Amino acid sequence: LDRMRREGHVADPKHLDVPSRGPSALHTALQLCEGCKCGKATKRHGNFPITDVPGPGTAIEKGEFYHIDSGEAAGLSMGGSKHWLNFTCDKSKRIVTFLLGERKEYSKVLPFFIVWSQRQTGNKVKRLRPDNAKEFCENADVQLLCKQLGIDNITTDAYAHEKAAIAERANRTQQEGARSMLAVSGLSGLFWGFAHVYKTALMNMTWREELDHSPHEEF
Repeated sequence: LDRMRREGHVADPKHLDVPSRGPSALHTALQLCEGCKCGKATKRHGNFPITDVPGPGTAIEKGEFYHIDSGEAAGLSMGGSKHWLNFTCDKSKRIVTFLLGERKEYSKVLPFFIVWSQRQTGNKVKRLRPDNAKEFCENADVQLLCKQLGIDNITTDAYAHEKAAIAERANRTQQEGARSMLAVSGLSGLFWGFAHVYKTALMNMTWREELDHSPHEEF
């Protein structure tokens, strides 16, 4: 159980040397972790097909293509944040998380993130794939920035979350892990921002089967 807490209540038992796949086997092997029971939205393994990749727009190099998703917390964090914003690299699966006071702050974060990504990877951002939320598809500043930099800003269809599977899965794993850590630690909801950022770091440093190493090493 101590290792389960250190791993941020990871959903894949292979990281914890459990022989079979799925959260049900994980909970049985670890005697039903209380944090997982409080934080997980479901115990059923969601092995659904990813429909937004591969395809003509799939990134060849790291830092060229990012999946974007956001979420809203139940209350304010200690720093006054209400929302979180995730950029998931299509090639490396590395996640970058920002805490926002309002969703409209996305237009302020995006220019900084583009410069950071290009400096870190040496590759220019070519494509962004957010969902159909207003802060992504109806933001004039974002549309203008993408046109000036030649970035394809392609939103998914409305109410079609399965077409943004990479971003949605990362968002859900992050949210459930953070919720589980808060439940086990006994800390109040004011610390949700710290929990989300910490869970992101754990996800970036955890070995992934399709990469054969961690997203951080791939990035």
